[in-house]
Amino acid sequence: KRYIEENSKAFPSPNIRNLYPFDYIIMLNKTISDLDIEMLASFFNWDLNSSHLKYLKIFVTHIHPNIIPFTTNYTHNAYIDIFLRQSKHSPHLLFAILAISARFEVYKIEQHPNLPNYKEKLNYHRTFRTYYLSSCLKSLESVLHSKQTTLNNIESLLLTIQVLASDFSGHKGSQWRTHLHGAKD
Repeated sequence: KRYIEENSKAFPSPNIRNLYPFDYIIMLNKTISDLDIEMLASFFNWDLNSSHLKYLKIFVTHIHPNIIPFTTNYTHNAYIDIFLRQSKHSPHLLFAILAISARFEVYKIEQHPNLPNYKEKLNYHRTFRTYYLSSCLKSLESVLHSKQTTLNNIESLLLTIQVLASDFSGHKGSQWRTHLHGAKD
């Protein structure tokens, strides 16, 4: 009986009046601030109003939690740290990150065809997506031209593959699954 009394002090009964439901997204949204965005802009030498920065913020706040779902902080975690450090010196990775973020915006807009300026907004994000994807592929071509260059960039290449695979497999109407079955056979 004494053992139970002593151990129950370590686990006091909760005060029902102070209990609030835990909301993961609300908690996660509190982990990014304007200062974090300013630091990202500074890290990449981008203007705060840059489209690139807006897309990078989308990657940080919407895309990466889908790839690594149990993150506890948007900007201060090992996953984002690795992606940001690698993308600073690997244009193929940076362009892949920005491309998947532009596709995310396209998808969001497609869900609301009654939005004001629907077609203009859709075209805006599709244009950036096309630019980022073509830039990513051109950059990949320059890295994959020799075995040594490929080996020197293996980490950024693997991260780029992860982003592009996530992007293409998540796209409605994607033939990715069929492609994987063909590759397996």
